[in-house]
Amino acid sequence: MRRSITVALLLLSLGWRSACAAGGNLKETLDRAAPAVMRITVVRSGGGNDAAVGTGFVCRERQYVVTAYHLVAGADRVMVKPSSHGDPCRAKVWKVKKSADLAVLLLDEKAAADPLPIGGTPDAGSQVVSLGHAYGAPRIESLTQMKIREIGGSRLEEMLSDKHREEIERLGFPDTHLELLNLEGNPAPGFSGSPVMDTSGHVIGVIDGGIESGAGSVSWAIPVTQVDALFSQPEYEPDESGLETTAKRSALLYSADLRADEGPEVALEVNGYRLVKRRTRTLAEMQQTTEDQRGLQQILSTVASAGVPLASLRFDIYEHSQSGACVVLPQDLKLADKGGILTGAADRGRFQLLVRLQTVHDDPEKYSAGLQFENYISGLDPGSYWQADSNWSYSTPQRRFDGALVMRKGAMGGMPYGGYKYAFETLAARNGTEIQVGALNNYLNPQQMHPDEIRDWAAMVLSVHLSQFSQ
Repeated sequence: MRRSITVALLLLSLGWRSACAAGGNLKETLDRAAPAVMRITVVRSGGGNDAAVGTGFVCRERQYVVTAYHLVAGADRVMVKPSSHGDPCRAKVWKVKKSADLAVLLLDEKAAADPLPIGGTPDAGSQVVSLGHAYGAPRIESLTQMKIREIGGSRLEEMLSDKHREEIERLGFPDTHLELLNLEGNPAPGFSGSPVMDTSGHVIGVIDGGIESGAGSVSWAIPVTQVDALFSQPEYEPDESGLETTAKRSALLYSADLRADEGPEVALEVNGYRLVKRRTRTLAEMQQTTEDQRGLQQILSTVASAGVPLASLRFDIYEHSQSGACVVLPQDLKLADKGGILTGAADRGRFQLLVRLQTVHDDPEKYSAGLQFENYISGLDPGSYWQADSNWSYSTPQRRFDGALVMRKGAMGGMPYGGYKYAFETLAARNGTEIQVGALNNYLNPQQMHPDEIRDWAAMVLSVHLSQFSQ
């Protein structure tokens, strides 16, 4: 196992782009923009139990806030609060451009912050940033590792499956033929209406929605040219078509199922990375959207041959917003930090799940970080003799269209007194961040496991396989 991972890390280092850390100028840009970013709470018919949360930003004049139309559609009351400091104030929907899913709010009181400057059309591949309220949290969150995707389409009709496109078309907005900004990054529900800015702080788009792709998502923003068109619209008058009340039901739009009364934030921290629990999904939901369907089916077929049902499995998805790292855990698994590696166990410690994220700046650091993780796994039982299992391992790291490199593998550990153990791991690298997730089976003969034990082990193996970078 050690030799195979060494080779894999060498291969990773050949193609891995150097770290792209946000410098001091970028921090200054975000600090300047933050006062103009607003947390928006919307109450619809039904009272406070039906309150959606999203983001907006001061635009053109201090009494105007631009946001996503689907956030405020059908609102009985709209409250706007500065993200940095200040009291909330009421607002009304003033102008709307449904085809672009955009709205302008007119504040009862002028904002204290100056409007954000408007930019132009970004080039494909250019770095962009954003500020917003992920999952409606009061604390503002910055996204600094986003880019305009160079491939994958620039219209919803190109980006979405037939099923998802039909859902948007039934809703009526945004227009699936509209030119969009296809984002490489990790915005989350609550970022609806957030400004997408170039590195100098000029707004070039408005975050609108996304679709789940395994643990991560594919996201888009409305170009700033549509904001110009928005302000030329007549004053808004709610219609009776029913679109206003159905907007919040589309899970493809980022404030769709977000509630203002959700519980406290759950997070994990390791090596300076804060991973926030974003959602819980069934295996069936994850299965529909994961990137490596072939590998997933191999795992599921192996477990099915043992007659163990997995339909009831559920997984918690944790995300690091800056890097887009997504770590998948069996639901409610508790992890403890052991020297910079998060460790969880099941079945009286026989099965262990190991998670580490690490920042690396050059090839030697990448190699060293992966080797340390490898040594940690093998060191949990120094009496085993590990070797890679080609049936469960990529022959070389797989490069995704967004530049991420992913290596998944399995290994067997022979015991000097008979029997063997098994381990799975995922190594993934993008933009200076390395995800390492491993699962270790300490059962001396996995073929003798009982059905409940097989189910617990399968949940850990699936967690390793499903962990990835958001697209």
